[in-house]
Amino acid sequence: GELRNDGIELQLKYNVVKNDNLKISVFANSSYNKNEVTALRETDVSGVTNIVATGYILNEWNLVPYVGVNQANGNLLYLDIDNNLTETPNPAKDRRATGKSNLPKYQGGFGFNIDYRGFYVNTLFSYMYDVWRIDNQFRWASNPAFIGGDNVTADFLNQWTPTNTNSNVPSINATNNDVFLDSDRFLYDSSFLRLKNLNVGYNVPAEFLKNSPITDLRFFVQGENLLTWTKWRGFDPEAISALSVTNFPNPRTITFGTSISF
Repeated sequence: GELRNDGIELQLKYNVVKNDNLKISVFANSSYNKNEVTALRETDVSGVTNIVATGYILNEWNLVPYVGVNQANGNLLYLDIDNNLTETPNPAKDRRATGKSNLPKYQGGFGFNIDYRGFYVNTLFSYMYDVWRIDNQFRWASNPAFIGGDNVTADFLNQWTPTNTNSNVPSINATNNDVFLDSDRFLYDSSFLRLKNLNVGYNVPAEFLKNSPITDLRFFVQGENLLTWTKWRGFDPEAISALSVTNFPNPRTITFGTSISF
């Protein structure tokens, strides 16, 4: 087969201030990529969740549209291939390409570095935009069959009932609540902006060390994955897998340390 990628990559760095006592610089890098499968041996993709087919983006989600809760009975509503409402979609026939993929269109990072008389602050923010993943961990937490035996979503507290008919959470007694992954019900925007790294420290000036065997001395505190802004409801939006359950979340860590050279 053949795949075409069109895009742009950009990297910038600018020294705002640079003198003996103060140094301030800012930097950014970003990339945009649009891909399209241009040639491939034709295959039947009617029942495939991620399609790789001519004229589509790579790994494009191919799912049945979920449209919400039937306010009359609490069942789940979908669209069939003819855009008719149905409670019993056919996973093989009613799928359609979503225009969404687990491969981000935009990604990059930015930050700043400040150094003043040996004290320094370095930051790195990272981001991905227009990337979509299925949160199958949330899918399990939304399965009413697990109530009473496992942790489940607090969304059940707002489930559809005859006295709560405007809810967007299906009834736990819905006749079609099999929570299957053939629809886009659990397909979520996994875009994020994250404070990936923050490093604050002090480099001891060389004149303070000239009468000691130490040639270089630095104290620092470093934090990783300190803040994340995202619509993703799961543990971590930053992952390479299309599904959430196979990814261990990036830990938030804070490290104190010193670097000594002799």
